[in-house]
Amino acid sequence: MKSSIRKKMILFLLAATILPISISMYMACRISTSSISDHAIEENSKLLYQGKTNLHNYLELFKQLSLSVYYENLSNQTFTLFKIIRDGVTIGNDRYMKESEMNKTLRSMAKTNPDIYQIRLNVDKDKRTYLLVNDLIRSETNVRSPFGNSADRKPSGSMEASHTSHTYGIDERIKFPYYAPKTVVSLHRPILDLSSEKQIGFLSIDITLDFIRSVGEMLYGGSEELWILDGQDQVVYSSDERRIGDKLQENWAIQASGTTMPHGQYRSHSGSFDGIILYEKLKTPYVNWTIVKRIPYSHLYLFANQMSLIHGLIFGCFLIISAAATIYISYRITKPIKQLNRSIQVMQAGNPQIRIPINSQDEIGVFSRKFRELMDQIDHLLLREYRLEVRFVSDNVSSS
Repeated sequence: MKSSIRKKMILFLLAATILPISISMYMACRISTSSISDHAIEENSKLLYQGKTNLHNYLELFKQLSLSVYYENLSNQTFTLFKIIRDGVTIGNDRYMKESEMNKTLRSMAKTNPDIYQIRLNVDKDKRTYLLVNDLIRSETNVRSPFGNSADRKPSGSMEASHTSHTYGIDERIKFPYYAPKTVVSLHRPILDLSSEKQIGFLSIDITLDFIRSVGEMLYGGSEELWILDGQDQVVYSSDERRIGDKLQENWAIQASGTTMPHGQYRSHSGSFDGIILYEKLKTPYVNWTIVKRIPYSHLYLFANQMSLIHGLIFGCFLIISAAATIYISYRITKPIKQLNRSIQVMQAGNPQIRIPINSQDEIGVFSRKFRELMDQIDHLLLREYRLEVRFVSDNVSSS
């Protein structure tokens, strides 16, 4: 029977059970996903800001160190590094004393921070370049500088992105036979004559990535990505260290480094990455870096997906129990109706003496009992009428 009450009851009870739970689970999942996303953006924005602050304070140490060229040496008023650079090292009869003072000052500068790998000082008047590596100082005249463009010679200085260190044109085979190149960032600053603002020298400080790496490693985890890019999309640091020093051409990198906003976030749905991208700008007169963090949705919603899986398993178990209980209850409720229907069909077939089974005390049981009483009364009336007819026929036969 296509429209049986049993089927209708099963469908109704299942719908009344499953639909509210499914809708509530869906809404809870959506709200949880939105809440996780907002919380992740807020927490990671704070994290990137803290990372930017740490890097800024760290780079400021080297900025102040590069300015120490202009400081007066109270212990030696005759020769200060600035005077030596301005007047020249090899000019005059006091070359040895000048070189001694300059070497002492450069070594003192190198010891201020363990991340300093080497210091290059160019004295324009002598056309001589000095390089300090591992406490060893060597010099050479008429060295061709690899930094000749105006961007590297801004009065405020400039920060060169990660690259492999080199000897700044000094003959490595002769002067530094055991030179070991490292990946460094470099602070370049022209040294100016304070009276004429004419360049009299050039200072470069090469810094290893140890501190930058330690800061970067605190800003990401798992499948997250962290990138520090300079203004030309050159990679200063990356969670994928194979890309350090590369120039990125990806759209997300160009978008993050090219924006004028100091910080922000946007969502990416490209084929290679699906998630949230946050960025924080580190911009000073001498450095223009962008810290970018990429959080894939698979990582962001990992915990939520695990909870959804647990909820799904619980819902599945509950669904099986509900379906079994629904079918059982439907069969229990509709069984007496089915039995009553079969009894009526038997009666219609000509057997009014069939007994209707009554196994419950509920409304269906009362209805079945009343119906049986009604059938008994009808049966009694039919029998009485039959007896009257037989008696009437018998009386007519006797009188005739």
